[in-house]
Amino acid sequence: MSYKPVQHQDITLVINTIDNCTVLNSAETHGRGIYLQDDSHHNMISNCTVANCYRSGIYLKTNASHNTISGNSFNDSIAYYGIRTNAASHNNVTNCYMCNNSQQGLYLFAHADWNNITGCTISNNKDDGIYLDSSNNNTLLNNTANNNTKDGIILGHSNNNTVRKNTVLENHQHGIQLEDGSNNNVSCNWVQNSDDHGFHVGGSSTGNTFKYNNIVTNGLFIETNGSYQWQFYNGLSEDINANYNYWGPNMTSEKINASTYDSGEDSSKGTVTYYPFNMSACPCAPIPEASTFFLFACGLTLMVLIRYFYGEGVKKARK
Repeated sequence: MSYKPVQHQDITLVINTIDNCTVLNSAETHGRGIYLQDDSHHNMISNCTVANCYRSGIYLKTNASHNTISGNSFNDSIAYYGIRTNAASHNNVTNCYMCNNSQQGLYLFAHADWNNITGCTISNNKDDGIYLDSSNNNTLLNNTANNNTKDGIILGHSNNNTVRKNTVLENHQHGIQLEDGSNNNVSCNWVQNSDDHGFHVGGSSTGNTFKYNNIVTNGLFIETNGSYQWQFYNGLSEDINANYNYWGPNMTSEKINASTYDSGEDSSKGTVTYYPFNMSACPCAPIPEASTFFLFACGLTLMVLIRYFYGEGVKKARK
């Protein structure tokens, strides 16, 4: 079923399938491009373009479940989100774009549980890319969360989630943050060039798994010792096990230790255990898009040449 562009209106879903629709400029009064009301089930929304809505591109309200949202773009929301859910569970969001929104690209709130977010691009948002807020047992798989103003991915008060095989690059606070989130599996992600911290763990986050991630050139480069402040930041009093990760080229045990914030910097914090660590990129993690990876490889080649010709270790600080 196909729809012509709709100006200054919301679509409140009363049918089971929406395909190939365009919704633009939903007004401030309601402000949602597409609205799945309470107890909306088994709807399919695909190949739609939703843009310039005041509140959200699409809003899944309480108990909206078993819906499939695929191949859509929810961009340029004026005040809030690309996708927002509120206690909406067992939904599948695949191959969608959530970019250039005024707050989070994707916001799962208040027991939005058992949702699968797969193959989406959530980038260039003016807040976080993906924010799981008090939401549990969700899966974030094979998504791209790049160049967001705050964190690429944040889990706040959210437990038992799987964050796997995501590309998280060039975010302006942290790559992945856990705040009061426990028993989450964060593995096989590529996290690179975060302005503040690659991984930031705070609050009362316990029992989380951090393995087989590629944690590369995050934070401020310290030329004197070749470390980055900080690749991994432990804000807890408990120890964190972060072994079997890859920490970037030429990262020795000493440099990795200097790149982690833990009991060595603050005796009230727990220790980050990073050994054993991988000496090359973990193959389970996605490879960044060609332009980023090409620049990364060129940087390595340049460093080798400089060391060869001048006999000294010189690194170029990441911009």
